[in-house]
Amino acid sequence: MNCFSKSFAMMIVVSTICNGCLTHEIKKPIYLKAGPDPVVIEGRIEKTEVKDYLTETYVKIWIIKLNDPITVRDFSYENEDEYIWHKNVNLIQMGLNEEQYNKYRNFVDTDARVTGELFGGINCHHHTDVLIDVDDIKEKVLN
Repeated sequence: MNCFSKSFAMMIVVSTICNGCLTHEIKKPIYLKAGPDPVVIEGRIEKTEVKDYLTETYVKIWIIKLNDPITVRDFSYENEDEYIWHKNVNLIQMGLNEEQYNKYRNFVDTDARVTGELFGGINCHHHTDVLIDVDDIKEKVLN
């Protein structure tokens, strides 16, 4: 079984600072099986240039800079009984297809709400520890 066919789960814990004291608000755990369980994250969408280590060239990717850092618990691809903790995640690479790049291009350099599935970076094309396979992007709702 290769690493793409294994299921894995993630739990998001959001840390917030309230009146000078650190508190942890535990959001409802989100368990993913490599696909159908979407999450919503908020932040600023930006284009950035990174080095593709396979081709030794620079490529442009979209990332979302989160409003608040998250901690993601992800099952290990090597050992199903172990977890990988991605702590203080504030940058997430966005996985989009060509149609989505065209549809959502007006969201670059704006604050937005992104819906999709989180997964851990596992190959040379993944430039952040955690990525999101994008289902939808909407304007961020102001409080």
